Amino acid sequence: MLSSKIKRGPVQEIAPWATMVTPELVLDKDGSLLTVFTFDGIDADSPNKADISAARDNLDHACKNFDHRVTAWWRLSHRRVRGEIQGGFSSRIDERIDAINRAHVGSGKFFRNTHSLALAYTPETGINKIFEKVAYHMTVGGKAVPLALWETLRDVLFARSAFAFDMERITSDIKRFEGVIDAFKGGVTRLKMKRLQLQNVMAFLHQTANPSVPPRRVRYPVTMLDTHLTETFVTYGTEHLMFESAYGKRYAKIVSVKEWMGFQEAALDVLADVDAELDICVMFRFLSTHKARVYIEKMRKFYKVAAFNPLAILKSFFSKDEKQEAEKNDKGREILAEEAETALAKLVADGTQYGFANISVVVYGDTVEECDDNTREVVGRIGNAGFGVILETRNIPAAWATTLPGRWDQQKRLQFVETPCVSDIAPLRGVEEGSPVNQWLTQQTGEQTGPLTVLPTRHRTLQRVTLHQPGGKSHTLVVGPIGAGKTIFLNFLVSQSGRHNPRRIKFDKNRSTRIPTVMANGRFVDATGRFGAATPVNPLSLLADKRHWTYVAEWVQMAIEDEDFHCTPQQQTDIYQAVATLGGGEYDRELWTLSMLNTLLPIELRDRLQIWTQGEKNGRFFDHVEDAFSLSDDIAVEMGDLFEKYPVAAALFMDYAFYRISQWLDGKRFTIIEVEECGFFFQYERFYARLELWAVTIRGLNGTLVMATQSLGQLARVKNFEILKENIPNFFFLPNRDARNNKHLYRDVFGLTDDLVDMIADAVPNRDYLWVTPDHARMLQAQFPKEALAVLRADGAAQRVLDKHHDSGSPHWREEYLQEMLTLD
Repeated sequence: MLSSKIKRGPVQEIAPWATMVTPELVLDKDGSLLTVFTFDGIDADSPNKADISAARDNLDHACKNFDHRVTAWWRLSHRRVRGEIQGGFSSRIDERIDAINRAHVGSGKFFRNTHSLALAYTPETGINKIFEKVAYHMTVGGKAVPLALWETLRDVLFARSAFAFDMERITSDIKRFEGVIDAFKGGVTRLKMKRLQLQNVMAFLHQTANPSVPPRRVRYPVTMLDTHLTETFVTYGTEHLMFESAYGKRYAKIVSVKEWMGFQEAALDVLADVDAELDICVMFRFLSTHKARVYIEKMRKFYKVAAFNPLAILKSFFSKDEKQEAEKNDKGREILAEEAETALAKLVADGTQYGFANISVVVYGDTVEECDDNTREVVGRIGNAGFGVILETRNIPAAWATTLPGRWDQQKRLQFVETPCVSDIAPLRGVEEGSPVNQWLTQQTGEQTGPLTVLPTRHRTLQRVTLHQPGGKSHTLVVGPIGAGKTIFLNFLVSQSGRHNPRRIKFDKNRSTRIPTVMANGRFVDATGRFGAATPVNPLSLLADKRHWTYVAEWVQMAIEDEDFHCTPQQQTDIYQAVATLGGGEYDRELWTLSMLNTLLPIELRDRLQIWTQGEKNGRFFDHVEDAFSLSDDIAVEMGDLFEKYPVAAALFMDYAFYRISQWLDGKRFTIIEVEECGFFFQYERFYARLELWAVTIRGLNGTLVMATQSLGQLARVKNFEILKENIPNFFFLPNRDARNNKHLYRDVFGLTDDLVDMIADAVPNRDYLWVTPDHARMLQAQFPKEALAVLRADGAAQRVLDKHHDSGSPHWREEYLQEMLTLD
């Protein structure tokens, strides 16, 4: 609670900022120069855990440029975010699924982590400042020692001279500081730092000083920055801070680290997914080698003297107790003295850098009770991470002031540590949210287009999912075992594509896509005859247009060939001539069938094609007079039996369908082609080669292939899978508890690291989906309520309920279906 002995005042009183001297530098009231960076950091789902260690090593080396005049503030701001995504839907059911997802990601349960680093360059003070002035007049002014001393005396005694010197000194400090910054940035390229300028700098400082004010842009000031950037009063209580502004009140507590115990690297990252808003602030004052040596020597001498116990020596002398004599000194302080000697040796021999660190976590709440609850969780997590913590009370004004970049002078709770220790705990790992704009579709349509969807991650953040790479690649492959959530996830992604107004063509297996297709007013057809009348397909119907003859000849050649037989050039010519004869006008359209074409082929080819003609084993698939296969904007084609029992027929059908689709597409409107099970392509090298061809062709027509497979082993046996893999920028890996036993497949086929394989093995089925692109990896989490599952599921119970309502003739059958599904367990 807030104490009766409270102190209240404007934040302006403690804000250290004075004015801007360059677009990137702020001059503080004490003469320091301040600059601010934001950075993405190393991805928390990085494929290689070694990346974060390498980044910390780079940071250690980059900080070697800093001396006692430089202070750093590492900051991680953990704030609630309400996910938003734009785009309309032509289908009411797709819009309904999107509304459910938007309500989830916009619920305020998720967070955005913003990383920043502020660096302050503070000029010398005290006697060092006098010597700095003397050195300035000798080097810059070119004066001899006596004249330099005289000019220094004038600077001290006369304001005008002092002002002239300060202006020159600031200019000199800016050049020196900029040189230090350039060297530092060159050493930390892994962190992808972005230096803030002008209004962006002011917006950052404004938000830092006003926790109860929503983030906003700040206009360029006409007054001092301490006035311009503050609009809050702060009240200091016994344990709480209360921030008051025109936007209301906000409470905070500060948890400080008072003891560094057995912490591990990235120990503070445990706070990045806490269900509470907070700021992690790590302030570090670097020390030069000389100042670090002086401090260590001072500590070493202190502990050596403190360990000496003259009373114990006299007592052991008179008692003649040898054991007591051996324990006459304080062993604990002797150990501390030895640690100081070790630190001194590392400083001299290894060049280890030292400094004073403070770690403070500012925990916020809209009420005192909420603030207290959030603080308890934070204290528990930091304690478990290996730190000794204290809840600030009397030191709370200084603790909060120290979190403001540029204000380091009030904090007394400092730990003397090595720079690498600070690098180890500095919050460097981030979770990039993804671009809010789909650059490729924006370029193709001429209208700004957003991502496909927004989903939560395992880090309690949100991820914008965009399948398109900058060059237009967007094909997707989903890999994982049965029962891990493939069908629901694929149906969700295809449903979300409705915001891009696409054509959607789905080659289904066991009616996996039927429910969302029919519910969205799409068309479901059965190419197998298992669930209804089989749709007759006749590729020779293309003979009506001469430009298709070449493809028809290629298709017939694929039907004739197998793994042991390949047509010679002469046989290929014979096939084309037969196709040209059949379509050249001598034969009526009713005769454009495989049976008729077979009579025009040489005997050796006729025998091989005969199996695909009427009356033979595979005659029911393609030897029809009519071709009822037609495309529409939203269609699902059942292919399950073909995929499982007749893979050659499935491949021939898919090749024909891909050709029809390629002729249908105009390259302008986005099209998604889903293949529920593509494993049959990988069983036959010749069909796999066709898949590679269609992947390139469809991509050039603004189409996206979304494929799924359950078998890693099939992919491992494919020759030159790398060629197809280059055209598939998106891989979604489903949870697989046997992943560690198949590491060689995940590594050799997909190029995954051991760390990513561990993530797949530890993932939760029907919730976690590992999305891997050429640029990053992200563990997405997608869980849906019953209303959404009623549309996305494909099990037998849901199919029976859909059949009942679909066949009822009711104009409201869709709503009635949903209502009944909500009553089922």
